Amino acid sequence: MHNISFTERLILRKVTVEDADFLLELFNTPSWLQYIGDRNIHTVEEAAEYIANGPLPFYAKHGFGSYCLELRDSGKRIGMCGLYKRDNLNYYDLGFALLPEFEGKGYAREACEFVIEESREALKLQSLLAITDKSNLRSIQLLERLGFEWKGDFSFEDNGEILNCFQLPLREKPVAPPLTIVVTNELTSTQKEAVRKIWNNVYPESLVLHTPEDFERYLETLGWKQHSLMENLSGELLAWGITFERENDRWFAMMLDPSIQGTGMGTVLLKRMQTGKSKLSGWVIDHNNAVRADGKPYLSPVEFYLKNKFTLEPETRLELPSISAVCIRYNHENN
Repeated sequence: MHNISFTERLILRKVTVEDADFLLELFNTPSWLQYIGDRNIHTVEEAAEYIANGPLPFYAKHGFGSYCLELRDSGKRIGMCGLYKRDNLNYYDLGFALLPEFEGKGYAREACEFVIEESREALKLQSLLAITDKSNLRSIQLLERLGFEWKGDFSFEDNGEILNCFQLPLREKPVAPPLTIVVTNELTSTQKEAVRKIWNNVYPESLVLHTPEDFERYLETLGWKQHSLMENLSGELLAWGITFERENDRWFAMMLDPSIQGTGMGTVLLKRMQTGKSKLSGWVIDHNNAVRADGKPYLSPVEFYLKNKFTLEPETRLELPSISAVCIRYNHENN
């Protein structure tokens, strides 16, 4: 993301605290309040605080974010457009809003096309999402003209409002569908059975959990558990990860349904599990001799973890009749 970029009619630049007066106006327009929601920002000081706690840290963390839109011929600020990241979604999503007097003039499409191209070519993103209010027909029509496809209903956990979720793939290779990420300390019985199903599909036959009680016994051996679940918009579980305490160390395990393997979702799930944790340890099968229940070979994921900045500890191994694995460790201080 450049500090300043240009299209035919627009200047796109990073938001600064000097834009507080403009954001105060934008956040309180009728269309923003109706389709995006009340930010409860009613003074320039509150808008400046929003910028300091929102866009600026986002730039620092991700290297990109939302643009302030200005007209090239006058320098007038007319709206915002850019990328946002919601903790419970697997991809960045595109967002845009204009002052009412500049809607319907093609500015939103011009800005969105720039952001999409930047996402594809410069940021190398695999896919973009877009979340819209069900009644926001103008935004829905623009997203469809930009090539987005409706993927299903989506709601935030805090208010339960049903929204549209659109997706635009940016690569020719297959990409995962929109996935929600749920973090919980306890699994429901339905979730446990869904995890066990994926477990038995992807792990070696020697590790198969034959009954729900087998999975319960496994969970009972783990302390201070935190589960991370990735579900599609229909609520189907497609990935599971867990971090837990063992011998005063934080350990993890994770697995993905074959349908989303190779789409980058393993890295997304892993990063979510690493949030707030300085160290993680795990066991990983480091050979291709194991066989899954369906008769196919179990392929070692060692290279995946090395790419995600884990290190191998060859001298620390787990040798049991059911598994032969090596210890891997992640240390935030070393990365």
